Amino acid sequence: MSAAAFAVRRLFQAVLTLLLATLVFQGALELLPGDPIRALFGPRRPEPGLYAALQARYDFDQPFPVRYAAYLGDLLTGDWGSSFPGGTVRGHVQEGPPIISIVRSALPVSAALLGASLVVQGAVGLVAGTLSVLLRRRAAGGLIYLAALGMVSVPVIVLAYASQALFAVELRWLPVTGTSQGLRSYVLPVLTLAAASAAYLTLLTRSELLEHLRARWIRAAEARSIPPHRIVGLHALRASLVPLVTFLGANAGQLLTGLVVVEGVFGLPGLGGALFAAIQERDPAVLTALLTLATAAVIAANLVADLLHAAVDPRVRLADRSRP
Repeated sequence: MSAAAFAVRRLFQAVLTLLLATLVFQGALELLPGDPIRALFGPRRPEPGLYAALQARYDFDQPFPVRYAAYLGDLLTGDWGSSFPGGTVRGHVQEGPPIISIVRSALPVSAALLGASLVVQGAVGLVAGTLSVLLRRRAAGGLIYLAALGMVSVPVIVLAYASQALFAVELRWLPVTGTSQGLRSYVLPVLTLAAASAAYLTLLTRSELLEHLRARWIRAAEARSIPPHRIVGLHALRASLVPLVTFLGANAGQLLTGLVVVEGVFGLPGLGGALFAAIQERDPAVLTALLTLATAAVIAANLVADLLHAAVDPRVRLADRSRP
């Protein structure tokens, strides 16, 4: 299978996956008990005319297939609507802000946090994993390995609160919450979000390097008196890139899950904080939009990882062609 055909097939699969995800999200909201329009008025009974107008405005008077088709049309046109009203004041429904404005204000914060975390986890994981192999006969190599094992087992929420208490509250080296201090405000959130993934990448890099060092062509390189750091850092590491690239793409979902926790703990006004607020406020419009956006980001990350995987190892395209 050619590279172009492989890319088109993967792109089609990604679009189909996203459509199925939106169907699941909308179907789950449909199955939730209660009447969201009726809940706006609390214990008071709404006027029939106002109730019917709100039903029509938010398409609750239409069957599910019609609402789902309208939702897909809005996604394609970029009209994501407004957040669901939070209640009434003197009989008038309070308007929520446009969802696209919520996303635009929160996206730069989350993008900066995710981008920096990817860079940190990639750099730390590759360097630490390589050093643990180069120093495997010394105490330093064992310490790197044990530190990575310990970091993998720590939940991100525990690490977030622990780092916040130590470096922000006790030592006062960094701000506790918010983004008022610029780049310094992102140091703890980035390190917290990247820590577990960097530790896992360290272990994966170490495992792949040790496996390739047992290959015959590595033995041949050693017989030619090539320095160990060149054998490990150049030859063996290049051969280990395929699973490492695959991990970086597959890890996008875990990073987005941790993003909600990290932004909540450190008070960052990003997409994770907006998602958490939508859950607390029971706002189905914002919740669905943010879940769809997060799912699209995960699917896109895996698509890029698949394409990079196929570029590094053409055998992936051949295996994909043999599938039905």
